[in-house]
Amino acid sequence: MFRKIVLSFLLMGGVALANPYFDYAMCHYYIDNPQKAYPYCSKALKEMPTPSVFEDVISMYVRAHYLEGAIYVAKLYKDKYPDLKRPYIDLYTLYTMNKNHEKAKEVLEEAIKKFPKDNFFAINLITTYLHDGEIEKAEDILNKFLAFKNEGEKYIFYYIRARIELAEQDKEKAIEDLKKAIELKPNFEEAIDTLANIYDQEGDYQKEQKLYEDILKKDPTNVNVLERLGNLFFKLGLSYKASDVFKKLTELNKGNPNYQYQYAVSLLQSMRYNKAISVLEPLYKNHPNNKAIAYLYGLALEAAHKPVKALSVYKKLLKIDSKNPKLYERIAGILIDEGKYNEAMPYIEKGLKLNPLSSKLYIFKAIIAASHRHYIMAKVYADQSIKLNPHDYRSYFIRAMIEDKLHQIDNEIKDLKKVVALKPNDAEMLNYLGYTMLLYNKDIKEGLEYVKKAVKLSPKNPSYLDSLAYGYFLLHDYKKALQYEEEAYKLNSKDSVIIEHLGMIKLMLGDRKEAKRLLLEALHIVNKNGEEEPGQKKKILEFLKEIK
Repeated sequence: MFRKIVLSFLLMGGVALANPYFDYAMCHYYIDNPQKAYPYCSKALKEMPTPSVFEDVISMYVRAHYLEGAIYVAKLYKDKYPDLKRPYIDLYTLYTMNKNHEKAKEVLEEAIKKFPKDNFFAINLITTYLHDGEIEKAEDILNKFLAFKNEGEKYIFYYIRARIELAEQDKEKAIEDLKKAIELKPNFEEAIDTLANIYDQEGDYQKEQKLYEDILKKDPTNVNVLERLGNLFFKLGLSYKASDVFKKLTELNKGNPNYQYQYAVSLLQSMRYNKAISVLEPLYKNHPNNKAIAYLYGLALEAAHKPVKALSVYKKLLKIDSKNPKLYERIAGILIDEGKYNEAMPYIEKGLKLNPLSSKLYIFKAIIAASHRHYIMAKVYADQSIKLNPHDYRSYFIRAMIEDKLHQIDNEIKDLKKVVALKPNDAEMLNYLGYTMLLYNKDIKEGLEYVKKAVKLSPKNPSYLDSLAYGYFLLHDYKKALQYEEEAYKLNSKDSVIIEHLGMIKLMLGDRKEAKRLLLEALHIVNKNGEEEPGQKKKILEFLKEIK
């Protein structure tokens, strides 16, 4: 509207206004249309060569993609007004646009002599010298600026000098200069990122963490630093700390689903499953077609033992992500856990078509084959799973279970030892291996050592104490066996194996009456609920015969 009013006013003035001001006004008015602007701009420049006219004429030529014309006018501008910074800036910019590096550098060198304390010319000239490998010239300007600049204005020069020092492999000096730059400007992202990357590359995560925390004391809402700190905690496996950071980021950026997602990931990793669901449920509702959010929501539901809901989420996700083999793995896994083997098979087969190298899907096939007592085929599938992923302890464990059914005890123990090698601090696996060796009388002393490790990791677990007692029983150390078995019995007096073992130990110690009572109780539980381990009923009956 303003331009139209000015134009009308000028036209109404007629001949009286046909002067440089009119030409300049028309030049400015038509600046976006170089063809129309040109005659007015040319006249205005001849008649009234003011800085504003020069700027408009240069702008007109740039819009017309005629850089040579713009450069010619910019030279005239600089010659006409040698004490103004703007002509030098324009000429440098135009030479840069025209990819005339040497001319651009000449303008900067001329400008820095004219304006020796100007940041724009200094920074660009330093950068140019660095590009050309003229390190000494770059350092000379840097040191001059650091000498006469006010402290608050030095941050950019400390940063540039740090970049030079890094190029010269002088990390210590670079670190000091980056610290100075950040001290002067706590939100100086380039300096923060550079210093953080140095610490990260050196694996000095404590210094990296301290860097972020010191900045956040001064600038607690610095999103870039909060993100970096959260990701560092993720990297270090400090999920609880990461969740605190991403919670703050979600509060600072309520509409950002990415921070909510990362917050949920940290909650899931720190095993706060229900809290993760409380974050993911509304996020999933608002973004039902976001594959990453849906998948994470399904994982959280699984972890919180809500398989029905998880299955529903995965199946909906499958409609928009049907080529994702991981989805087929998750769905098949849930169905297998629920004993729905026939329903799981189509998902397993589709998953294997998408990813024939999925060790997990082969182990699912092994479980299903074993459930149908097809143990030979089950072992073939387990072998394939291990071949595809020799570092997954679960595949060895499943194969060991199959080998137990095939009475391949030596192979079973070998696989269980592989499980323990992959999971050395897993008390359940240590006890399972140790007790299997005891049960099948395979190196009792070695088996007992595995059980001792399990008890050390979990001293109040009745199953592990029972295994320990059984080991001492086999070594004929009945008093020590009684000590551990009675402790196990106090913790779980309903377990048929614990009761059976306690009866056997009592019998060996001469308490035949109590032994008979305990063995009969164990036999009653086995008749009612089934055997807890192979040949349990037969063993109880044999001991009862001894008492008679």
